[in-house]
Amino acid sequence: MGRGSYCRYNAKISTEDLLSVSLADMKRHGAVKPGIGYTLKWSRGGRQTGAINYDLAKDSMTFRYTNTPYGGPPVPVRVVIQYAFTACHYGGQRKWFKCGCGRSVVRLFIKGQRVACRHCLNLAYGSQREDLLDRLHRKIEKVQSRLKDCQSKPKGMHWQTFKEIQGKIYRLESLKWKVLESEYARRFPGMTF
Repeated sequence: MGRGSYCRYNAKISTEDLLSVSLADMKRHGAVKPGIGYTLKWSRGGRQTGAINYDLAKDSMTFRYTNTPYGGPPVPVRVVIQYAFTACHYGGQRKWFKCGCGRSVVRLFIKGQRVACRHCLNLAYGSQREDLLDRLHRKIEKVQSRLKDCQSKPKGMHWQTFKEIQGKIYRLESLKWKVLESEYARRFPGMTF
């Protein structure tokens, strides 16, 4: 989430802010047999944040859940989503969700009493709300994730690769500090750092 985006009243909601359902996630958990009811659960920090029941049919999926609007009574919600199928080059079919707008999508998002694609719900990706500093921080974390710590080479990694990663981290960190300096100079003119 970009710094300052929390105070913008017109900032789009991010895809990361809502619960979502994808056929790949369901398949990974073995919950794709038609005629059987399943429950999807979401949690953050070890605490359950949502659950949704769904039934599968051959050509559709029915979501059943309860939505509780702010301060209002719980409202039972039932949404039927059709499937779309596309032929694969080497035979077989690929299954997609068919959103109400007509798009074939991999992932649907749940917002209140609506289950729809990100276009219908006017959602942005989290990376679209990042400023330069956030993007640099994310890049640094991504590069650093290849190393357990920046000082020692992981077993099996070539020395050349290790040195390239360290160099990239150094360049990104240097750029981050330059951006921070210019941001502070802009916000606090006349101060030296």
